[in-house]
Amino acid sequence: MTLSATPAQGSVFAGWSGACSGTGSCVLAMNADLSANAEFNRAPDATPPSLAITAPANGATVSSAIIVTGTASDNVAVASVAGAVDGGGYSLAAGTASWSFSLNTLSLANGSHIIAARATDSSGNISSGTSSIAVNVKNRRCKVRLTRTNNVMKTLSLLGL
Repeated sequence: MTLSATPAQGSVFAGWSGACSGTGSCVLAMNADLSANAEFNRAPDATPPSLAITAPANGATVSSAIIVTGTASDNVAVASVAGAVDGGGYSLAAGTASWSFSLNTLSLANGSHIIAARATDSSGNISSGTSSIAVNVKNRRCKVRLTRTNNVMKTLSLLGL
């Protein structure tokens, strides 16, 4: 008798045990009671997650504190999402399928900046490439001028508002 093992979708045939061995077909001479077991393993997950930044829009002008939001998906499970600015270190976002992180643009110079995000799935696969957008930071800057006379503050002026 010849036995062959056909794995279900998402599985791989690992080999035979009992009266058979190896990973090919199993041929048994049925002249006694014999037992053969086909062993299967879950197929390794090699599919990276996908990711999109949904807000702010690419090219948006932003100021002060903003919330960067997006979505991520995977064929098994998204484990984490992280965001970065201008090629800096990544910081974890809140959530996975629907995620967000806060960004205080007051710590950035006015001008163009790149916000990037990446997702990691439960198998350790990282989204192919990163999803990124460009934003234009436009924060109002002000200067404070204090005037003192005889060690007593006389005026406080906020310039540039």
